[in-house]
Amino acid sequence: MPGLAAQLADAVLGQYGAGVPDRILLMGKNLLLNAGAASVIGRDHPGCTWLPDDGGSTGSLSAGQVATRFAVTANVSSFDDGHIETLTHPGCVNIGAALGIASLADVTGRDFLTAFLLGCEMEIRLARALAPDALTQGWDLNGVCGTLSATITASLLLRASADMLGN
Repeated sequence: MPGLAAQLADAVLGQYGAGVPDRILLMGKNLLLNAGAASVIGRDHPGCTWLPDDGGSTGSLSAGQVATRFAVTANVSSFDDGHIETLTHPGCVNIGAALGIASLADVTGRDFLTAFLLGCEMEIRLARALAPDALTQGWDLNGVCGTLSATITASLLLRASADMLGN
């Protein structure tokens, strides 16, 4: 029997290939707009002064800088999407990963949205598996699970194989 990572990779890639129902895509568009608006609001937050300046355009930043900038500015005021049960904010982490990869690769809007949504879903599922025990011990599930979900989002957009994603 394949390990847990291989099973997760197969499931995620299977769902990515199958697509996402239109009603879920609509919710995803709203989630993207929410995270994008929170990022615009967060740009001027004093906690974001350390971020690299994009000069008004993300074209001058590396993919990693784009991802970091969007994730931090979308989450800094905690006005972005929130999953109350797990205290995660899946939109900010996964939009950062998706935008970072989209700055490097030719990505369609549907692929972008599907990978983003699957990353958000995986973050919530992983966080639910760890909560509430991890929360009561002081873990930041957005940091723990968001790292994995951002990796899933980026891997889908880079068209990673099941072997690559499972490792």
